[in-house]
Amino acid sequence: MTAVKFESLSSQYLTQDSQRLYSDALMYLHDCLCEFSPERWHPAFGYENAHKKLEEVVRIAQGKDKMVWENLKSNLETADRLRDNMSKHESSQKATAEISEFLNGLLSAYGTLITPLILVVDDNESVVDSLQNFFRQKGYMVSAAYDGVEAIEKTRAEKPRLILLDIQLPRMDGFEVLRLLKEDSEMRSIPVIAISGEPQTPSKVIEMGANRFVTKPFNLAELEKDAGELIRAA
Repeated sequence: MTAVKFESLSSQYLTQDSQRLYSDALMYLHDCLCEFSPERWHPAFGYENAHKKLEEVVRIAQGKDKMVWENLKSNLETADRLRDNMSKHESSQKATAEISEFLNGLLSAYGTLITPLILVVDDNESVVDSLQNFFRQKGYMVSAAYDGVEAIEKTRAEKPRLILLDIQLPRMDGFEVLRLLKEDSEMRSIPVIAISGEPQTPSKVIEMGANRFVTKPFNLAELEKDAGELIRAA
């Protein structure tokens, strides 16, 4: 029997452009099926418009990102098959359950894509814990790195939407991290808020590519405001 589950695609393998393309596609894919869901999710586009928009995104993905294209093509075929099953068997319990399961998997993947990931880089565990707890309560996903080498590794692997970067770090300081970030074509567009407990002149980190500079102890409300502005502008 052919599988009807939603095939998820990890966002860590996607560029920012591909993530936006993929999240748009999932929204359209949702609208292709949600009329049959017992949860009665509200469709923004309706089936006909959503299907046309989804096919357009699939065509764009074919020329931009093969991984996204193959995933969307497979999920679109599954969604069409689910609609056909619903039409043939009307509102059978099995067909409804399959659609509900597919949409739950889809919405879980979509939630991961649209929830911004912030990477906190600091060798002070109490600072990391404080920032993680604060930003998670504000609805962000938060990852952590405790030295400069780990910061680069996690940025490459996880592709955060924002980096909170302490300057005084073991193994590789924040200046070197900034230099490597801005020299890499896949990482240079990620906004960075540089943080330091030293009364350093912010001009150096700004010249090296940091978007903002804050001094410890920082105001969490102001830091959240800066973070939100940078993520929305990226």
